[in-house]
Amino acid sequence: QLNLTLSSVTPTVQFTWTVVSPNGVAGASPSGAPSSTIQQTITNATSATAMLTYIVTPQIGGCNGTVLNVPVYVNPVAVMNPMNNLMACPGQPLSPLAFSSVPAPATFSWINSNQQVGIPGTGNGNISLWNAPANNTLANLTSTVTVTPTYNGCVGASSTFTITIYPRPIS
Repeated sequence: QLNLTLSSVTPTVQFTWTVVSPNGVAGASPSGAPSSTIQQTITNATSATAMLTYIVTPQIGGCNGTVLNVPVYVNPVAVMNPMNNLMACPGQPLSPLAFSSVPAPATFSWINSNQQVGIPGTGNGNISLWNAPANNTLANLTSTVTVTPTYNGCVGASSTFTITIYPRPIS
């Protein structure tokens, strides 16, 4: 979210702008009417920090002031690589793949909807290998794990996978 307040030592100055934006960056737009604030939601779908240039013109009455070039840097947002669902019988090892995203290296936080599957309710980083717990019910134990990447301080879109622990067969 870009929230840039423009100001001048001259009272009642308003500003107009155009913007030069590289490919892969969306949400940056020129001013429609004079304003003192640039408020825009900008996204960067590339794997590198992008630089936009706002070309700002101060205006008062019918007079234009000196044009300013204002650089704005937009970090990319991490996108999770696909994750596999996990299924096991009680006592079997479960080993989720290491989390990964584009761009890398991101950090990861996760939330587990059902601790009965054998992992904590929340965590950071990858989930270590563990053995599926006992399931003495007649139904599957299931959980949804939501993983959220963060890259350069920008939180990416969450992705999910499921864990299923089958019940132990009863003779």
